[in-house]
Amino acid sequence: MVLVVTVLCLWLAHTGIHNVCTTCNSCQATTILSDTPNSTENTSVATTNSSNQKIEPIIFNWNDPKGLTSSQFTVYQDSIANSLKSNQQIEVFGYYFKDESIPEGYDNMGFARADALIERLSSTIPTEKMQARAQMIPEIEGVRNAPFISTNVRFIDTPKTFDAENTESTNDVARVDQVGGRALIYFPFNSTQKITNQEIDDYLDQLSKQVIKTGERVYITGHTDNVGSEVSNIGIGRARARAIRDILRKKGVPKSQIRIDSKGKSEPTAPNNSDANRALNRRVEVEIQ
Repeated sequence: MVLVVTVLCLWLAHTGIHNVCTTCNSCQATTILSDTPNSTENTSVATTNSSNQKIEPIIFNWNDPKGLTSSQFTVYQDSIANSLKSNQQIEVFGYYFKDESIPEGYDNMGFARADALIERLSSTIPTEKMQARAQMIPEIEGVRNAPFISTNVRFIDTPKTFDAENTESTNDVARVDQVGGRALIYFPFNSTQKITNQEIDDYLDQLSKQVIKTGERVYITGHTDNVGSEVSNIGIGRARARAIRDILRKKGVPKSQIRIDSKGKSEPTAPNNSDANRALNRRVEVEIQ
C-alpha cells in the first residue's frame, strides 16, 4: 500500500498537478496542503492507515465516484472558503483513469468525482462559485487496489472572454491553463485557429525554446465540444492539433519532436451544458515528455 501511494506522490510531483509540499520515503507517503492562502490550487490526496500517516481530507478508490472524507475535511473546506476572493471562481477537477466505469448521468468518472466534492463543499461555498472539470490521467500500476488522488481545487479570476468575429459564441477562453502537467490552449467555435492572445503566444514561444534546447517531445492532442458528428469533431480536433504543431515548427521545433492526435468530443473537460462550458472543451492539450 505504501509503495503504491509513494509512486503516486512522485508522479504527481513530476506532472505538476499540485503545488503542495510532498514527502515520500520508505516508511510514509505524506502530502501536506499548501499553507499559502492565495495559492491557485489545493489538492486532496491519498493516504494509508499507518499510524505515521497524516490523515487527508478526501480520498477515492478505483471506480468510486463519491470518495471518503476524514475528520480533516472540515479544516480543508474552511481553508478553501476563506481563501476564495470575491473576484474569483473555483474550478473543481476530478481526475480519472481510462478504464474506470462511467457513472450514470456523466460523461466520465472525473465529472462525478468533481460533483461529489462540490456537493460536500456547498455547505460553506455557493455552488454558483464552483465549476466541475474533468481530466484523464495515465494509470499507475497498483492504483486499482489502493486509494489515490482524484480531486484538485483551483482558484481562478473571473474568466476572460474573447468575442470572436463570425463565431456563434462570445465565451471563448483567452488564456493558457496548466492542468495535470498539460497546457490547455482554447479555440473559437468551429475554428481551427487558436485565439489571438499574448499569453498564448508567450507560452508557445517559451515552449519552443525549451524543447529545442532539451530535445523533449511535444504531444499535442486536439479536442472539441459536443456540437457536430463524431467524425467531424475528430477532424476538427486533429486540425487544431496541426495548427499548434505548425506554430511550433515555424519557431524551429524539429518535426521529429512533435506528435499530434485528436480525441474529438470524447474527453470533455467541462460539461457540454452551456456556451461557456463548451468553450472550455474546444481546446488543444500540450504535454512535454
